[in-house]
Amino acid sequence: MTTAGSQACLHPEGRAIPLVNTLIGVLIAITLGLSGCKTQTALTADSTRCRTMDVDVIKSRYSREGSTTVWCAKCKDRLYLCVSNPERNRVECKEAAPDACS
Repeated sequence: MTTAGSQACLHPEGRAIPLVNTLIGVLIAITLGLSGCKTQTALTADSTRCRTMDVDVIKSRYSREGSTTVWCAKCKDRLYLCVSNPERNRVECKEAAPDACS
């Protein structure tokens, strides 16, 4: 039985859509949406075998110029210069000299 205020939640056949199914659908959509977006921190961690929480993306000339495919990061007292493609499905990080990221 439905009330006048609950008619917005009716399925076309007149059945109420269970809230649980709606929540599951929203969670799946969010998970799929976020799975393709890797941050520079996550990409650096994958490439350097550091833990994500140990990676610190630092301000460098690349970030000041607005680059999103080249960045510098520190992990375990080492400085890395990282490069990715625009799709962010490939990344390479190499240890860098301090002046490479100034």
